[in-house]
Amino acid sequence: MGTKVRLGRSVLLLLGVLSWVACSEKGGDTPSKDESRNERSDDDDAPNKKTKKKKSKKADEDDAAAPKADAVFTARDPQIGDKSEQTSKQAMSMVVEVGGRKNELDELTIKEKVEEVVDVAQGRTAKIKVSYLKRSKRKSQGGKENTEVEPIAGKTYIVEDDGTGGPKVTSDDGSPVPPNERKLVEKDFRRTFKAKTPSADIEKALLAAKLEEGKRVSSAEAAFAAYFAEDDAGEDPGKSVDISDVKLVYRGIKGDRALFDIAFTMNVEEKRMVIMMPLKGQLEVRRKGVEPIAMTLKGPVEVDASKMPVPVQLTGELTMDLSETFTPGK
Repeated sequence: MGTKVRLGRSVLLLLGVLSWVACSEKGGDTPSKDESRNERSDDDDAPNKKTKKKKSKKADEDDAAAPKADAVFTARDPQIGDKSEQTSKQAMSMVVEVGGRKNELDELTIKEKVEEVVDVAQGRTAKIKVSYLKRSKRKSQGGKENTEVEPIAGKTYIVEDDGTGGPKVTSDDGSPVPPNERKLVEKDFRRTFKAKTPSADIEKALLAAKLEEGKRVSSAEAAFAAYFAEDDAGEDPGKSVDISDVKLVYRGIKGDRALFDIAFTMNVEEKRMVIMMPLKGQLEVRRKGVEPIAMTLKGPVEVDASKMPVPVQLTGELTMDLSETFTPGK
């Protein structure tokens, strides 16, 4: 649904800072159906073994075609009424030195929204109702504090496929949507209706992965790198985002979620500066539907501003906390 849990939103936060600076549980040992069936056939009389074998072979084929009850992940198509309550908090504290003068900067971005699937088509989400509960950014510099509230905060919109894989935004009450609001909502859903998305690649990779508790899941790391990169070069040609050194480690199951440790390095380049962030934390993925739904990340922030006309040094720390509460439709 919608924007899901993505690190890409932090890129916007970081680029805002750049601009600012530039301007100033596994299954148990219970035998599987196949194992139990084989044990029974060993005890059967010889005349019945051939018939049993045929039945066993057909049952094996049926079991292979259907998701196993103890599988870590199973696929799930979106349903009308699916509801997702998402919360995102991103905090950055830093010390910036420009031309020999030091400043302490702090920035906190809070986003809360509720998405509900209104319509589906061919197993894909076709229309979503989204309510933005909170969208604010608080900046503190030199003892002065300023809070910006985005114009979509407290408002509800209908977002649907425009027929080309892009988002079409209308208000829930039929009133006109101002251009600045439409742009923000469109950016939030620019990938949702596309035929191929990073979320779909993650689902494919995790469904196919062999998961062993405590072991690295190398086969899914490329999909997560693309997921975090947030390719929006078309919106900002002067910016590049590079994700490297991805490490994903499976930690087991907790209820309806699979747990992972995750680490990677993000480099964001714009305006002759490069922000470098080696981040690590925990990731939770919904088992049915294979959707990242919670993540905590933390790491240092450094800047290479050697190409700037004025000497700039920046050090700091980024902390992210993203979570989702999912309620399936009926």
